[in-house]
Amino acid sequence: MVIGVILGLLLGIVGTSVPWLFPYIFTPDRMVSQEVSLFFFQNLDYIFVLFPLSFLIRCNLFQNVWQCYQSLEAKLLSSPVVYFVP
Repeated sequence: MVIGVILGLLLGIVGTSVPWLFPYIFTPDRMVSQEVSLFFFQNLDYIFVLFPLSFLIRCNLFQNVWQCYQSLEAKLLSSPVVYFVP
C-alpha cells in the first residue's frame, strides 16, 4: 500500500507539472495553450469547491446505501429458511 501511495503521488506530481512547466510540448499553437489556461482559471470555483463537495455527497450517499445493503443482507442470511430460486 505504501508503494502504491508513493507511486501515485509521484505520477500525479509528474503528470501535472509537465504541462505547467512545458505548455508547448503537446502543441505549438499558443492559442490552444491560452484557451486551456483561461478555462482552468475561470473554473477554479468548480475545481476547488464544487467538485470536492459533490465528491463528499457521493461518498456519504454510498455509505448510507452500503449500510442499508449490509443490514438487509445480514437479515436475509440469518433467516432460518433459505429459498434457492432455480
